[in-house]
Amino acid sequence: MATFTVNYKPGTLRAECNGNSTTLTTAAKPSKIVLNSWKAYTDAGYPEDVAFVEILLTDKDGNPCAMSQDEISVSVKGGKLLAFGNADLRENSDIHDARHKVYHGRAQAIVKLSKGVKTPVVITAKSNGINEAKLKLR
Repeated sequence: MATFTVNYKPGTLRAECNGNSTTLTTAAKPSKIVLNSWKAYTDAGYPEDVAFVEILLTDKDGNPCAMSQDEISVSVKGGKLLAFGNADLRENSDIHDARHKVYHGRAQAIVKLSKGVKTPVVITAKSNGINEAKLKLR
């Protein structure tokens, strides 16, 4: 592995090696909340669904805003917000609060889907100055 030190300058950095290339682009101001989820089961013998929802702030071009520490609020309809937070070890807020700052532009919510209910679970994430995002599960 080769390591190179370069001075910071906004823009695009492209690295090439053996015909493969990777680019990194400086993110602009956060303008979009992206929600992604995956489901897990609490126990093989207990069919209660739990969804892990990744919350990501991106700019208008979809570049992750890794320097963002914006506050996000999350609400859940049709299920229950079990926990919400980020990976910042310095933050001491309660994981049961529905408002948290993102850390490096990311946060995570854990949502319990109501057992035996067929209606969709809708997770909504909001932040000041950014359009809200909704994710429908089921």
